[in-house]
Amino acid sequence: MPAVDAIAHALTVSLGVPVDSTAQHARAVREAARRALRASQQDSGWFEVDGQAYFYAAFDDLSADLLVAGPLDPGLMPGADPNSTTLRDRIAAAVTSAARGLRQTREAPQLRLEVTRQMELLSNAIVAVSGELELDVVLRRIVDLARNFAAARYAALGIPGPTGVLETFITAGVSQEEIEKIGDYPVGKGILGWLLKQDRPVRIARLSEHPKAHGYPPNHPRMESFLGVPIITRDGTVVGSLYLTEKRFADEFSVEDEMIVELLARHAAVAIENARLYDALRRHEQRLSLLLDQLPEAVVVIERRGQRFSIMNQHARELLELPDGPPLDAEQFKARYRFLDENDLPVEFEETGPMRTLRDGEVVVREQVTIVLADGRRRTLLVNSAPLASNGQVESAVCVFQDITEIRDADRLKDDFLSLISHELRTPLTAIHGGAQMLLSGIGTLDVETRRELLTDIHTESNRLASLIQNIVQLAHIRAGRISVECEPVLLRFVVNAAVNRFRDDFPDRAFSVHVEPDAVALADPDRLDEMLTNVIQNAIKYAPGAAPIEVSGVVRGEHVELAVRDHGPGIPAQDLPGVFERFERGSRASSSTPGMGLGLYIVKLLAESQGGSVRLELPEDGGTRVVMSLPAASADDDL
Repeated sequence: MPAVDAIAHALTVSLGVPVDSTAQHARAVREAARRALRASQQDSGWFEVDGQAYFYAAFDDLSADLLVAGPLDPGLMPGADPNSTTLRDRIAAAVTSAARGLRQTREAPQLRLEVTRQMELLSNAIVAVSGELELDVVLRRIVDLARNFAAARYAALGIPGPTGVLETFITAGVSQEEIEKIGDYPVGKGILGWLLKQDRPVRIARLSEHPKAHGYPPNHPRMESFLGVPIITRDGTVVGSLYLTEKRFADEFSVEDEMIVELLARHAAVAIENARLYDALRRHEQRLSLLLDQLPEAVVVIERRGQRFSIMNQHARELLELPDGPPLDAEQFKARYRFLDENDLPVEFEETGPMRTLRDGEVVVREQVTIVLADGRRRTLLVNSAPLASNGQVESAVCVFQDITEIRDADRLKDDFLSLISHELRTPLTAIHGGAQMLLSGIGTLDVETRRELLTDIHTESNRLASLIQNIVQLAHIRAGRISVECEPVLLRFVVNAAVNRFRDDFPDRAFSVHVEPDAVALADPDRLDEMLTNVIQNAIKYAPGAAPIEVSGVVRGEHVELAVRDHGPGIPAQDLPGVFERFERGSRASSSTPGMGLGLYIVKLLAESQGGSVRLELPEDGGTRVVMSLPAASADDDL
């Protein structure tokens, strides 16, 4: 290395002490010099070998090549001999200056290549920072990138709060152990606070000598060289600052460091703005979602692009029986349901109100559509939808659904009820009117047997009409909450025998069997219990063949007593079971001539529940139907 050798020779002559590169020194000196460099992390310094003093100055970072002066008198070591200060400083200054010149000579040919490489790396770093949206991730990445690009030992990023005090302070290069020893993070006094008011970068060679310096807390690492770069948004607002200290292998940060970190800070400001906008948007979406979830209606937003359901509130998910998760697209939605119009005729999904809004911009008001779920259940919806447009193009459709299934079912039920009651009232009235008319017109000509038959028919149909009216009135009372229940201990066999005996008198050809445990005592309202039993027995007589027996039993089962009525009729088809205890529901096997309105078992269910009990239906293997009414058993403390 001719340049190194020439400079070393010149220093030897001018200083009068031996100076050479580490390559020309003994191995022990070379190793000691490099240990001193690594230990101090300084470009120059003193060290000792075998009692002799040496001074090194680095001029090549890659090879750690050094200029070394020595061996020298050990009195030249710092602190050894105060009288040697002048010579010691002269040697240090000359060797350091020579090493710096060598470094510049070597770096000049590589500078352009290095700048190109730095800009390429910086470009990649900017892309990486801009791609982040989580604010904490953005800030930590900025600090690490700034520290690496400026070759700083330490870096930090501070963001002030509304009062100007630092609320966020992120560091790099300081270990967790050091952070714990230092204690609380800075709040923005001294240089840090002053820099937050600057709109230009600040480079300081010796931080401790700056008039704005505030000092360091105990256990804080030594910091001298300093580079501060404000992070400024597009509107000129300083949102924070990057702080870099302790430039590696140089006394201070360079103009190039400042330019690179300033460029990074500008893009970091954009990234911070993006992250804050994203955070604000997310909070807005959360508030919007919370607001939509409180609405009683189902709300859905369908995007034209991709035809996906971008927003769906909780009520909509419950209505459509959709689990939480990513919204469906139109094809998934179409495959999941079938659609019917207001006349229960099939309609293509593309022709439903929301899709017409999305396609044609049509405003849909109170359009009825029925969605058929996978298991066959139906939801009747009232649909309102309106387009959201941009530049004259529909971008999405906002849809509001109201579940009117119960309302429509109630309308259908009302129609069925009116049809049914007109039939049920007409039949006994016709018989009563016809019988009475025959009696009046043939009062002197009819024989005794004919008159008896006519009167018996009138009596039977009158009872049927009374029972029908009683059920309607009772249903109205129950629905209005006006039914009174007074429970007391009731001996089942008395209630059962009384009810069965009434039916034996009315149906002398019907066989009845009664098996009630003697100690079966229910805590119930005796009148309501009699009504329940009467309704169930009437139902059994209605659907069982004339000769088939009716079996009534009562048993104690733990804390309940069970009263059961078994018939040997045709039973109940499986498709009728779900609605057997619903009002106005009549089995599919009931013909138009079968009397009744489908209220009996519905009333039994309501009466059982009003007394703290329940009712269930069983289908014995040998046919027929068993209706089991379960009621609380009376305790020993209850007086019979």
